[in-house]
Amino acid sequence: MERLDAIVIGNYAYTDKAMITTGGVVHNFKLYLDDYQCSFDFLRRYFKHGRDLEATKAEWDSIPRVAHSPTFLNAIYISDLLRKKLGFTVKTINNFADEIETVDRYLELRPRYGIISSSLIIFPGLISEITDYMKERVPGIKVIIGGTKIFKSYKIRQLYDRGELIDFPLEWLTKMHYFFGNRKDRSDYYVVNSRGETTLLELLRMIDRGDDPRGLPNLAYYDGDEFVMNEVTQEPYILEDFSIDWWSVDEDIIGFEIPVSIKQGCPYRCSFCDFVGLERKLVTRRWNLVLSELRAMSERFTGKSVCCVDENLFLNKDSLKSFCRNLIKAKLDIRWRGFTRTDVIDNETAELLRESGCYSMALGVESGDAEILKHMSKQVGPERALEAIYALNRVGINTYSTLFMGFPCETEETVQNTIDFLNSYPTNEPGLNFYSVNAFLVLPISPVSTPEMRKKYRLSGYYDKWKHLTMDSEEAVRHVIRLFKEVHNCYFVYLDSNENSLLDGSVPQHREIVKTRQQIVQGRINGMTNEEEARLWDRLDSLFATLEEDSRVRL
Repeated sequence: MERLDAIVIGNYAYTDKAMITTGGVVHNFKLYLDDYQCSFDFLRRYFKHGRDLEATKAEWDSIPRVAHSPTFLNAIYISDLLRKKLGFTVKTINNFADEIETVDRYLELRPRYGIISSSLIIFPGLISEITDYMKERVPGIKVIIGGTKIFKSYKIRQLYDRGELIDFPLEWLTKMHYFFGNRKDRSDYYVVNSRGETTLLELLRMIDRGDDPRGLPNLAYYDGDEFVMNEVTQEPYILEDFSIDWWSVDEDIIGFEIPVSIKQGCPYRCSFCDFVGLERKLVTRRWNLVLSELRAMSERFTGKSVCCVDENLFLNKDSLKSFCRNLIKAKLDIRWRGFTRTDVIDNETAELLRESGCYSMALGVESGDAEILKHMSKQVGPERALEAIYALNRVGINTYSTLFMGFPCETEETVQNTIDFLNSYPTNEPGLNFYSVNAFLVLPISPVSTPEMRKKYRLSGYYDKWKHLTMDSEEAVRHVIRLFKEVHNCYFVYLDSNENSLLDGSVPQHREIVKTRQQIVQGRINGMTNEEEARLWDRLDSLFATLEEDSRVRL
């Protein structure tokens, strides 16, 4: 192969370790054996090997790591854009550290450009590591960084310069974001825009023509030691009229599910959400473009599930009904999951979701207390959320509720209300219910961190070190642990595995497996004896044995 035009990197490494620390003690909400996460599939192999952990690890490690990960859309989308708009030869990397041998192989093709999406990478230091790695191995490579992290950093810097960023130390801002302190990496250009594709394409065209791109809007760069930020202007949403050619995507980057985007942006202004500060216009893609992608996925990647990656898939019942009916009409053999509001779910829409192939729906529940939800500017109360969960479960759709503890006005009583709410989830329907819980974070461009909201709630501090009129961050962490210990009717989610697409609440063993697994983790936190834990492991062994014997059950 001739010299590569570009290598596109979407993430540093995929990990979903759910742990929290208080009083110097680390609590993990997932079950691990020798640092191997005990997903449904891992446990099945473990018991198949007669609890021989070394044999299980050997089999697990023999499977390509990409098979254990979801597929991210950002790098695939940018790669396909470069192929179609510029005629580039492109190679795509989902997770840099997990696919380092593949990275090395691609760098041997001496790519002219290294393009990094910052949207999934939390720490600038990790992006710097990727940049250094490419620069050291390919002299002359131009490294370009864009994505959500870059644009958030720009918006945060604007607040800082206007004196509207309260209680965020410069040391923390410098560590966590770009455009503060000294230069963070050896990249050549930053694309600064909530979209960014148009700027990226024009930047590459200009460099290839030999033009000086430094006057290009939406571009930032270093001129020696001096940082330069050009004017930031609005861009069109290219994906609105663009369809990814899934037949041209390298098959070896496809994990256990395939991503698709239906729309971008959200009209709601939840007080805790820092996507509000990005001011993204709501745009929905044309159905024929979405359908062409879904059809290609179903034909090429048989058996893979689909994940709709949009932060809020359906804004109302009509949009849900239209999507599902179109999908049903297309007669595509796909199973899919997404994220939506609870107020669009009732018995009718749940049935349409099931008929269209939906097997799991993530829901932004956030709290089980009605007053806390009002403070969050959430427009749906816990009673309505519970109705939605029952409706989904009745038709066999699993749910995943996102929650956090410690938002202003949170108290012992409101935490208990959330625990009681989770324990009122159905347990006798064919759907299973999962959740995740975190402590509240004060994010720089979220509504709650504005001077007005800080004054209202007497909120001081930043990120994971804060205090308000009813609680502080350490108390919130303790309540997260308390919730995990006391919730029994739904189960902590293992997002970084394909188990959600495997688990079926109508299979009694599946429900008992996730329940027993959670009891082991809860027992470890509560200090159960070795004998008590051994009995739970024996129970898991027995449950998997009955699954292996039942030919009707899909493992």
